[in-house]
Amino acid sequence: MLQNLAKKHDVMIVEGIGGIMVPLTEKEFVADFAKSTGMPTMIITTPTIGTLNHTLLTVMACKEFGINVRRIIVNKMPKKPTIAEQKAPEMIERLTGIKVGILPLSKDADHTYIGKMLEKMVDLNSLLSG
Repeated sequence: MLQNLAKKHDVMIVEGIGGIMVPLTEKEFVADFAKSTGMPTMIITTPTIGTLNHTLLTVMACKEFGINVRRIIVNKMPKKPTIAEQKAPEMIERLTGIKVGILPLSKDADHTYIGKMLEKMVDLNSLLSG
């Protein structure tokens, strides 16, 4: 099914439905599906408490499954972040070696706004080419 869609579209985004280790069956996880698609992978996280642990564990799981994470996006960054929220993206990038982008929290966000913000922080060509 994904191959048919890929023929019709320049770019596709496949949502990870809650996390890389969410079970799809008793023996398969979202990670297995992500690996099988061969698509570039981004991790989307938030700057809330526990994000370092959650994001680092997600990166570790991706490595275990042989999934190449190309970018991490910290979503919903407050306009006035706490010191922990400020430091989280920097620490994630330093500890994982994966570039981290930040999307600010916006109550007016829609797909156009998010698309423009992502264009500023993600080089789509390098994301897709490896």
